[in-house]
Amino acid sequence: MVKPPHEAMHQTFRDDDLLITAALHCLKGATVEKVRHVDELPGDITTLLLEGRVDSVLMVELDGVPCVLAVEAQNEKDDDKETQWPLYVAYLYAKYRVPVALLVVTNRASTAAWARRPLKVEVPHLCTTMTVHTIVFGPDNVPLVTDLAQARVNVGFAAFAALVHGRSPEVTGILETLHVALDSVDIKTAKNLARITSAGLINPMAKQKWKELMSARTFEYQTDLEAEGVAKGEAKMLLHVLDGRGITLSEEGRERIGSCTDEAQLLAWMDRALNVTSEEELFA
Repeated sequence: MVKPPHEAMHQTFRDDDLLITAALHCLKGATVEKVRHVDELPGDITTLLLEGRVDSVLMVELDGVPCVLAVEAQNEKDDDKETQWPLYVAYLYAKYRVPVALLVVTNRASTAAWARRPLKVEVPHLCTTMTVHTIVFGPDNVPLVTDLAQARVNVGFAAFAALVHGRSPEVTGILETLHVALDSVDIKTAKNLARITSAGLINPMAKQKWKELMSARTFEYQTDLEAEGVAKGEAKMLLHVLDGRGITLSEEGRERIGSCTDEAQLLAWMDRALNVTSEEELFA
């Protein structure tokens, strides 16, 4: 079942080229200087014979070279991924005809170690047909962002670090720093990062700490246009969760969600989306 912490782990990469650039700099030996033009692509890779969905698919330019980043949130080991991930890479490469990288984000060091293993498709005693190497971001290579000056330089990455270190005792320091650093970005971005952080924290104590920090916070006046933008983001996440769970929506249902500007209603639907099995149950 797709849950908010899973969604938040990979959605932090969307529409934030500065975050991706900083994340790639965490990798030993990585030489990418700048990421540009982050565009979200369809995650559905269903073929006539197989069905699958990548968490997030982004078309980017890495130092001027177009490529596709397939981003997967993975908090537990899953043996099925050993066959699914090579399929994702091969499909996206064939479809877009540009280099493809598979990025895995996790908040467990053990899962990070497991996900870094090369995935091989091979015929015993004959040959290796394909080898897929993943790029993994976990607690062992994403730094703790507890310095306020550093957090203000890249607030999106600070939020990302909070999610990756969500199980760590040090997450409290990251949250306190992130809470203050939100003042350095526009209101819409601050609200979106606060929402993603709230959804992505898996440790109950960390979630309670963030709730306390947010309850003490007073955002500046929010215009109707900014409120509409936040609602659209909520609607987009809701549709992604429903798609991920395989809940089929009618055109009227998708329009009802997409046109809704009531944040409270969208959040209520999001809570239901985690358990319903049909459109009728969602809107009941």
